[in-house]
Amino acid sequence: MCGPVVAHYARLVAQAWSLVGRATQLRGISSALRTSRGALLIGDAGVGKTSLARTAAHDAPRSTAVRWVTATASCRALPLGAFAEFVEPGGTDPLQMVRHIAGSLASGDGTGRVLLVIDDAHLLDDQSAFVVHQLAAQGLASLIVVARAGEPLPEAVEVLWRDGLIDRIEVPALTMADTGAVLDTVLGDLVADDTVRRLFHLSGGNSLYLRHLVEDERAAGRLARHDDVWLWRGTPAVSSGLRDLVAARIGDLAEPVRTAADVLALCDPIGLADLTGLVDLGTVEVAEERGLVRAETDAAGRQVVRLAHPLYGEVLRAGMGELRARRLRGQIAEAMDATDDRSSMVRAVLSLDADVALDPLELERAAATAMRMLDLPLASGLARAALEAGGGFGAHMLLGNALSWLDDGVAADVQMRAAQDTASDPVEKVRAAFQRVANLFYTLRRPDDARHVLDAARAGVPEGIPPVLDSLDAAILVHLGEPKRAVDVAASALAAPFLPDPAVVLASFGLVGGLGLLGRADEIGDSADRAYAAGAESSDAAVPCFGLAYFHLIALRLAGYVSGAAALAETRSRIGADIPGPAMFYAEVLRGHAARAVGDLPTSIRCFDEARAALGDTDTSGFAAHGSLGLADALALVGRVQDAQAALVEADRRWPPACAFLEPERLLVRARVASAEGSTTEAVALAVEAADLAASRHEHGYEVAALHAAVCLGDTSVVDRLLRRANDVQGPRAPATAAHAAALAAHDGDGLQDASVRLEEIGDRVAAVDAAAQASVAFARQGLADRSRRCASRAMRLSGACGGVRTPALAELTQPVPLTGREREIVLLAARGLTNQQIADRLTCSVRTVEGHLYRAGAKLGTRRRSELAEALAIDVR
Repeated sequence: MCGPVVAHYARLVAQAWSLVGRATQLRGISSALRTSRGALLIGDAGVGKTSLARTAAHDAPRSTAVRWVTATASCRALPLGAFAEFVEPGGTDPLQMVRHIAGSLASGDGTGRVLLVIDDAHLLDDQSAFVVHQLAAQGLASLIVVARAGEPLPEAVEVLWRDGLIDRIEVPALTMADTGAVLDTVLGDLVADDTVRRLFHLSGGNSLYLRHLVEDERAAGRLARHDDVWLWRGTPAVSSGLRDLVAARIGDLAEPVRTAADVLALCDPIGLADLTGLVDLGTVEVAEERGLVRAETDAAGRQVVRLAHPLYGEVLRAGMGELRARRLRGQIAEAMDATDDRSSMVRAVLSLDADVALDPLELERAAATAMRMLDLPLASGLARAALEAGGGFGAHMLLGNALSWLDDGVAADVQMRAAQDTASDPVEKVRAAFQRVANLFYTLRRPDDARHVLDAARAGVPEGIPPVLDSLDAAILVHLGEPKRAVDVAASALAAPFLPDPAVVLASFGLVGGLGLLGRADEIGDSADRAYAAGAESSDAAVPCFGLAYFHLIALRLAGYVSGAAALAETRSRIGADIPGPAMFYAEVLRGHAARAVGDLPTSIRCFDEARAALGDTDTSGFAAHGSLGLADALALVGRVQDAQAALVEADRRWPPACAFLEPERLLVRARVASAEGSTTEAVALAVEAADLAASRHEHGYEVAALHAAVCLGDTSVVDRLLRRANDVQGPRAPATAAHAAALAAHDGDGLQDASVRLEEIGDRVAAVDAAAQASVAFARQGLADRSRRCASRAMRLSGACGGVRTPALAELTQPVPLTGREREIVLLAARGLTNQQIADRLTCSVRTVEGHLYRAGAKLGTRRRSELAEALAIDVR
């Protein structure tokens, strides 16, 4: 069986390389073969034209005779060179020879149905082109003509589509979405969005180049699967096979076109004015006519020139000698008009590898630009160069910041101490202290040391200096689970004039996050918008805005403003796509939480899985831990118990002090994992523990969420607490959960049904599933079978809409067995492989009690062996 399966998979992979994203073209070819004499496929080399033609020919009716002709440059010099195998031996009359070839091709298998495929038709000689024209014009054969875009077609072929005898079909490069679909199919697992984006840009949507890149990078280990997500890390090395393909496309380059191309290989894009300072405009025009470069207008309205394909630069650099490269880098740096930050950075980078001296201030400016672009290795290299050139405070600050982001907190602290020592005024001292405290708290995970340095620095700040350190303090307080103090400190800092944009964002962590945790989401108002506006104005504040958005999303979710949370996540996702570095994965975590909030569990799992794999264990922002915890939650809800357990272990391993405010959430996820394992008693206890912890910290938003989780698990002991919180926690969630709890305690089927509707209207479809399932049970106990069935049907519909959510309440409907709640719980744990002692430990009861419940359950289920329990309950124990 293995052979056929492997062969089938190989065919699927081969089809993916050539056919994914080509449905429109395939339909066009099929239509053209039915309604006209055929199709002309036009596209760049490597986009998959020939594969399309081969597929269309393969799909032709079995009674059709398929002929295949490939034109070549060598045959073009010979009359009828493309049809040499059909030429009549000894023939000398050109017209008679053409007729003989046409007759031979059209003869087919006697049925008269012939499909002729002409590949590389732009290389046909005139007489071969005339044969093609005659076949189509006289209806002797249907045609699929394949030609390269930008190359002139023989007149006899071009007139076919111009006169409407055949349809012209453009075969464009793959889109980014097409590229993602190809990669998902070929690699057989989820491919990270950043990996798709990078491969798309480097391949230029050329399927042939993409295939070589993927195969080469997989072989080199740079494109690899990390926990079921494919990630591409490192710098690509163009293989000899791909280099030869691209070099053939570039062709032989003579001077001065070669110089123009090499300049662009080292500096792409470059301003047209800068380029014409090195080669004349006529040379640039020749390169453009050859398809080697293209000119365009950038966002600033400046005319720039870039290579026509990203891989051209890789190939040109590989063939460039080191001495030539250093000379050209120096010439480019001297010719560049460095009038803006980016061009100054490019000039500095070129100069480092060209022995061109730069002053420390110019290198610092370049390093600052690289930091804003989140090119951290480049920023650290430029900052080191600035120090070597005699730089001081600014260079220490830049290098320390870059090292901190690169997770080298110890080396970063050395640089930040040096910055404190070289600070020349109170403002610089505050800046250095601010950065050092942030490094100690977030990167080195030493909150006590961070507090000590912060308090000492704040004591020495003279009047008139904006409360920048207070802003950082507000962020630290909310991270540590002290929302009341965070709100007070943040409000004071935000009221001060002239607060820098990054400080506005960090202070808003404390205000927005603190209010959300306190259950006062309605008081956030436009505070978050002010901070997002600051992030849009300052590149230094752009990435911290994703941390603010995390707090903001929690506030909206806990309050019950689920649609607002989803809109916020989508907005940050669009912004994150334009920011290099990890911001796009921070946005994926936000999208995962928003999808979880509305019950879109498949999307939630995909977003969390991609983000936590991409960010890895070295992440200093906390988002990797957020992603792992969210993944465990979503996996538990769909019944993937072992995967959920593994994700929870990963979250624990990654858990930083800055995630202290999420301790109630972590307990809630533990409760959901325990529930998925079948331990409902333990799950309820964990949910109540989460509520107690949240209450002790005044995190009343989480207190409501945790109490409601207990209600969804069937606990009615928390009703009074929820009713009290319904009056002082803002937003629609608290009163909806209180109504749910009251109806459950009263066994009120109508109230539970109403609660399900209310929760769905809020957007919490997962909780709506439980309320509907509980309503079904309540109606059944009242003997109202029709209403019970309707509520059961509603619960199943909502479960399907969530992607197959599994909860104890739903299991009671879908797996009706004659067991008590306690018996069912013990049987589920036993079915998952726990020993009697382990079950007793988890449920805090005696082994004898466990044995008694298992004996009675076995009698009811008709099972004798422990291994039969899972089958009797129809559960998947994986």
